[in-house]
Amino acid sequence: MSAVGFAAPREEDLRWALMPGFIPRRARDLRAHERQARAEGRLAHLPGLELRADASLLESCLGRLRDLQAEFLTDADPRFPVELREIPDPPIHLFVRGSDCWRSEQPRVAIIGARAASEAGREIAYSLARDLALRGIVVISGLARGIDGEAHRGALEAGGQTVAVLGAGLDVCYPPEHRDLFAQIPGCGALVTEFPPGTPPLGRNFPMRNRILSGLADLLVVVEGNERSGARSTVDHALDQGKEVWAVPRDICLPGCALPNRLLNDGARPVLSSGELERAAREVPRIRFGSVPLAPGERLLRLLRNRSRTPEQLLNECSDLDPAVAQVALLALELDGQVSRLPNGRLASVLP
Repeated sequence: MSAVGFAAPREEDLRWALMPGFIPRRARDLRAHERQARAEGRLAHLPGLELRADASLLESCLGRLRDLQAEFLTDADPRFPVELREIPDPPIHLFVRGSDCWRSEQPRVAIIGARAASEAGREIAYSLARDLALRGIVVISGLARGIDGEAHRGALEAGGQTVAVLGAGLDVCYPPEHRDLFAQIPGCGALVTEFPPGTPPLGRNFPMRNRILSGLADLLVVVEGNERSGARSTVDHALDQGKEVWAVPRDICLPGCALPNRLLNDGARPVLSSGELERAAREVPRIRFGSVPLAPGERLLRLLRNRSRTPEQLLNECSDLDPAVAQVALLALELDGQVSRLPNGRLASVLP
């Protein structure tokens, strides 16, 4: 895998990433409103537009990205992961430090679980990640205490590749006891985040982080946790995204058994061996970095297979497409009977 490095982003794109209290859906709507106003030759007036970063904040962020040798990608960049374009509430940008393994052709497995993990859970996460990494699978997790940390550690000690999706900026190590992992991962994997440098690990960031973690993975493995844990949030995102969820069967007398056993009861696949996980990950159809891009109609159809959307939401989520091209593709899908318009005006795929 090649290393990514700093390339000066367009200031207009970076301004959206630096909005105070950044919320992807809100920023995407504001951006679409401004672009529409500009195309019509008028000024955009909407609460929130005035909150974008000023010149001094932009320059400070650019300097920090340069120091980190980090990459800033927007959803209009052809290198932006196709998978993340298609999830509900897709990110409009990413900050990345490390190699490009996170958008390669290699299969990717996310391993998650409790922060307050049991010793048995830690050993399972470490062993699974190590075995998968030895087989050439990229291991994804969230760098949190417990299961996440052991997953990253197992992959690194196997000499493999691992991706940490962060709930803070690229220059903020959280938790602080994972400084060793934080320093090692960019050398043979990647740190990925939606949040600009300097962003602290606020509680609200982690549910947002979880949709990117599951979105990048081909399948998700839950090692342990309770039914109200952060891991449950990641599972819900994975299911919304149509991802396959696996769980490690656990003794009901042991801590951390509730979530994986509940998922198994609800239809998750049991993890019986790392070899079985590897085979399943390699069977997942994928379009990755460097692949032939999807045709506009296919992109729109894949989005509608996840959930229904209004025409405006659909076009906003494909903001890199020319609006006229997207409108023509959408009309063709309707005429072909692949997309229907619901009574409330939303669009939906006819087939699941």
